[in-house]
Amino acid sequence: MTDPQPTMPIHSDAPMDAARAAETHANRISAGRPQSQPAERQPVRCSTCRSVVFDGLVIKARVVRVLRTGAEAKCRCKTWVPVPVTYWE
Repeated sequence: MTDPQPTMPIHSDAPMDAARAAETHANRISAGRPQSQPAERQPVRCSTCRSVVFDGLVIKARVVRVLRTGAEAKCRCKTWVPVPVTYWE
């Protein structure tokens, strides 16, 4: 006895449609605006334990407080270290 043919297609384009929609949305958002990367800066180390808190592009601390005059990141030795913060799109 042969198996009956499925009436519904097994293959679905839903994941591809979602990927296309996300790509179209990203293109719509970035249209007309230049994509600029933040300038890489000098790494910042903790003055107490000398561990890297800011690697030049990313703040490596888990706790960051943003102040009116800048930002500080909490090192693993519990020292607040001043770090640069730049907002970009």
